Amino acid sequence: MPKLRKKDEVAGVTAVGSRRKHPVLSRRWLRDAVEANRSAFELEMRRERHRLLDSRFDAFWKEISARQA
Repeated sequence: MPKLRKKDEVAGVTAVGSRRKHPVLSRRWLRDAVEANRSAFELEMRRERHRLLDSRFDAFWKEISARQA
């Protein structure tokens, strides 16, 4: 498969003479995909941390309520 020129690689065109039907992945596309995945992962970690804090607070509140009863 012939080597792509930089401008063709960035533009996301298919390689000349290749049997590929999908465009070559560009650096920008890869960077955006990694960033989106990182953002989704960080959001899920925040949600998980929030769930953990909620469950710990609920357990603490039940313990305090049981002591007072």
